[in-house]
Amino acid sequence: MEKRKAIVTGSSSGIGKAITSILLKSGADVIGIARDHEKFEPNFACYLPISLDLSDFEKIESVIPQLLLEHSDIDVLICNAGHGDFQALENFSSKQISKFINLNLISHIILCRHLVSYMKAKGNGDIIVIGS
Repeated sequence: MEKRKAIVTGSSSGIGKAITSILLKSGADVIGIARDHEKFEPNFACYLPISLDLSDFEKIESVIPQLLLEHSDIDVLICNAGHGDFQALENFSSKQISKFINLNLISHIILCRHLVSYMKAKGNGDIIVIGS
């Protein structure tokens, strides 16, 4: 991954934190997107934390285009952010279901929409979507 620049969502904990650590150790530059970066503050000059709540679609629509203007060398997107509440299906309200779908799916579709256009224009790029 040396000489590559990746965006990783959910970079401050769990799988995203592990992916971010591996990428940084392998020489990649990483833009970490998370709500809270206090849980993970790697000591790497090539790590840029971006505080963004992916359930806020309007914020995604304003932050990501600006990020792509400022970082024209992004060639990897790893969509990892997500949230789960593990209980019986019949216990979920419609509001809870919408919240999970918006964060775990729709936000990543919005990110991919921006990055696909950007990567097509560049002629290269990789997108990885993780659901766990």
